[in-house]
Amino acid sequence: MYNQSGRGEKMNYPYTINDLARNCQVSNQSIYNLIKKNKDFVNENSTRKQRKIYYNQEVMVFFLSYYGQEPTENSLVDDHEAEKISTEGEKSLSGSSSTDEPATSRIKALESEIERKDAEITRLNDLLTTKEAERKELLTQNGALILTIQQLQQEKMLLLPAPRKPIGEKIKGLFNRKT
Repeated sequence: MYNQSGRGEKMNYPYTINDLARNCQVSNQSIYNLIKKNKDFVNENSTRKQRKIYYNQEVMVFFLSYYGQEPTENSLVDDHEAEKISTEGEKSLSGSSSTDEPATSRIKALESEIERKDAEITRLNDLLTTKEAERKELLTQNGALILTIQQLQQEKMLLLPAPRKPIGEKIKGLFNRKT
């Protein structure tokens, strides 16, 4: 199903589903749907390491072009960097760590991304709180309006004259009188 690279060449598979979705600026589900439509191509250009599936450069270029995105330096990785990423991934799986300069700069970049995402989460939580307060206020106002409408209807019912008796009941009433 997935490329096991049994040939003599070593291929790099630096991308995960999250990388593809982030670079194409779509949801993970959109990526999964496109993978389902192009199973053969994707399976030839992907590999499984434990429970994760990694994709190569060709898949990234295909997805970027499909979603109308231009490949950028941030979205594409050269072979040397792909080798380093896959090596780092294998090291993190095995438990060892790397202390070279590019790794620390990548960590700083990821930390700044996390801070940006945390700020976005905070902003969205604040927005959610205000929208929830507005929704509760509207529900309260809606309840008050419904009560007012019911009171008006009851008032109108009191102002209406009593309903008239049908002709059949009037005739029965004439003959049933006891004198």
